[in-house]
Amino acid sequence: MKFYTSDLHLSHKNIIEYENRPFDSVEEMNNVIIDNINHRLTSDDELYILGDFTLEKNIDKVSNLIRKIKCKKHLIIGNHDYFVKNESLCKLFDSVHHYLEIDDEGQKVILFHYPIQNWNLKRYGSIHLYGHVHSKEELQLKEENSFNVGVDVNNFMPITLKELQNNYRRKEKCVK
Repeated sequence: MKFYTSDLHLSHKNIIEYENRPFDSVEEMNNVIIDNINHRLTSDDELYILGDFTLEKNIDKVSNLIRKIKCKKHLIIGNHDYFVKNESLCKLFDSVHHYLEIDDEGQKVILFHYPIQNWNLKRYGSIHLYGHVHSKEELQLKEENSFNVGVDVNNFMPITLKELQNNYRRKEKCVK
């Protein structure tokens, strides 16, 4: 099964305040986010991290964070993923991309760290998953078939495409 997440910002102390995350320390935040991933996914599941995995600069600490996640890991590079300059760290992921198009149970999915208004096959039902904007409502795409997979809007959990779509439908019913 495929799961999606973004903007983990592991080891980033200031993100706790910026996004009003409910953690008392970086260690607690790192542990909760990684535990949520490992409890939700099996070793056979695939996790697509749409950028900003960590701002940590120490190679050993970055390696440790990556290795703690026990499923197949794919990274879509975000603006804070400085560690990707280190080839040995990139090899700890099953794949590393700037942009990726995949199939998820017959659905074309466009993966990019940044929200984009026009994406490949948009008019033909493809779905765009993004991060970068955290919980800032004014920056969320209002386009149909686009979803923010960031941890700040998904209870610090990875999420499936079906869950994203169901959450959107529920939200639409509440608005009407």
